[in-house]
Amino acid sequence: MATVIYNVEPAEIDLVFIQNDTIDVSFLVKKNAVELNMSGMQLDMEVRTCDVSSTLIRSFSSAGSDPKITISTTAFNVKDTGFVATGKYNYDIQLTDGTDVSTIMKGSLIVEGEVTT
Repeated sequence: MATVIYNVEPAEIDLVFIQNDTIDVSFLVKKNAVELNMSGMQLDMEVRTCDVSSTLIRSFSSAGSDPKITISTTAFNVKDTGFVATGKYNYDIQLTDGTDVSTIMKGSLIVEGEVTT
């Protein structure tokens, strides 16, 4: 489990996945070096193209009837079907606590081609 530490600046973590593989990654969140209890909060992740258009490719959320992000007190997990297209994208993850929104993590998301089909 990777640790996301944030206060003012979001953690910059690049994610690498293999085309068509299931996504299943977990992160522990700390604020000011203390594990953050995210109970009752919402996480949203957007994956966008790196070009000027910044086109939305995928979004994940802890909200809704079929959440792709699950929060377990101080950690969260992103689980979903894999990406079909290879490429390099940008992503960020925002934590919403009431009316406060904080970007806690961002970086590149790289989808590498699979060898076995």
